[in-house]
Amino acid sequence: MRAVLYSEPLTYSIRDLADRALQPGEVRLAVLRVGVCGTDLHLHRGHFGARYPHTPGHEIVGEVAEIAHGVGGFVVGDRVVVEDGVYCGMCGACKAGKSLYCANIRALGVSLPGGTAEQLVVPAMKCYPVGPLEPDIAVLAEPLACVIHAMDRLAMPPGARVLVLGAGTAGQLLAVMARRNGAAHVTVAGSSEFKLGIAQELGADRTIAITREPGAALHAMTAAEPEGFDVVIDATGAVPMLETAIEAASVGGTILVYGVAEADKRISVSPFDIFKRELTIMGSYAQALNIGRAVTYLGTLPPTIGRLITHRFRLADYGLAIDALGSSECIKAIVVPGDR
Repeated sequence: MRAVLYSEPLTYSIRDLADRALQPGEVRLAVLRVGVCGTDLHLHRGHFGARYPHTPGHEIVGEVAEIAHGVGGFVVGDRVVVEDGVYCGMCGACKAGKSLYCANIRALGVSLPGGTAEQLVVPAMKCYPVGPLEPDIAVLAEPLACVIHAMDRLAMPPGARVLVLGAGTAGQLLAVMARRNGAAHVTVAGSSEFKLGIAQELGADRTIAITREPGAALHAMTAAEPEGFDVVIDATGAVPMLETAIEAASVGGTILVYGVAEADKRISVSPFDIFKRELTIMGSYAQALNIGRAVTYLGTLPPTIGRLITHRFRLADYGLAIDALGSSECIKAIVVPGDR
């Protein structure tokens, strides 16, 4: 089979790799779609604990091609999405029911072979049938699962005024799910007019075009909501935007750190301001065991959610998919390893 294979940061090729035999409890998938996201860009640069040789791709849709003896619940031809985290089940976090914080976590496409390949062998227990969902919709399951975890963290009060900073895949899904989880009014702010247009198509009540000029973003948000927003979600991972998020929150507001900043970055924040305005600052880290919920939710969303997929590439053009992530008109890039 052909697969993307990194030998070191920034260095990869499309290689012919030998198929391996199935072990007990495993299935072989013909990969139909794999989403490309900011995590893949970090791994491309050698961050996020990348190990070599490395095959990326953690947003995986596949078709069951082979089933190990004794595995039930699937037949050849079933379409599934894959939960990428592999948990040890033995550490304190796992035994406490907090798999996301597993001390020995491994992940497909990060520390284990991922989906930028024609085929992929995975534990059957990590596969979730998608039923009639089209692959171009099902490929959103993993990012949506992360957003569902964010909604669980927020436990948003009904009637909240929500601001989402960033209009990429995460920002778009956060805006959609905020409305479905209690928000009365959702604003999306970003620098790409194209992406903001998609946010409006998907139901955002208001969009704000912002620039990188110091103070310009906060000025635009203050003008839109003088008393601040009840919930501000940063989906950019940019330090200036996170600092702006804190300023844009209302008294008693909540700031959710969703975007991934580099580990050595720091923000400047006034402890007195947090104290005086009774702000809550919280994080949302990936997801665990939410893929099934995400598949169910995708089945309830309008077909326009497919507008998030703006770029499509063959396996041989994986590098173009990575490059597309920097485009102001790219929301979700996907790779189609096969011919379907």
